[in-house]
Amino acid sequence: MRIISIHVGLKRGAKDFIFLRKAYELGFVAFYKRSMAKTPIDFAARTCLQRIRPKETIKIELEDVDGAWMFAHVNADKVGIGVICDEKYPDPAAKKVILGVMKAFHQKFSMGRRGS
Repeated sequence: MRIISIHVGLKRGAKDFIFLRKAYELGFVAFYKRSMAKTPIDFAARTCLQRIRPKETIKIELEDVDGAWMFAHVNADKVGIGVICDEKYPDPAAKKVILGVMKAFHQKFSMGRRGS
C-alpha cells in the first residue's frame, strides 16, 4: 500500500496542463531505473489531468504502470492534483490526500483572496 507520486499543476485551455510540482516515492524501483520510471508516470498524470473538466474527480487504472491507479481532481480555479498509488491503497485515503494537498496549495498561494 503506497503512494507512487503526487502531481500538482495548472490546467490551461482545453487540453493543456503544466506541472507546478511533482513528488515521487520510487523506493520499490531499482536505483538505475528510477529516472525511466518517471516518464510513464508523468505522461499518465499529464494526460489525465489535461482531459478532466474543472470540478471533476476521477479514478482510472494506469495501463502503462503495472498495478497503479490514479485519482485526479481539477478545482474551479483549474488547479489539478493527481495522486498515483498502487491497487491496495484505499480510495478514501487517496481522496483525502488530494483534499489535503489542495488545501495546502490554496493556503500558500491564495494571492490575497479571502474565503479560499
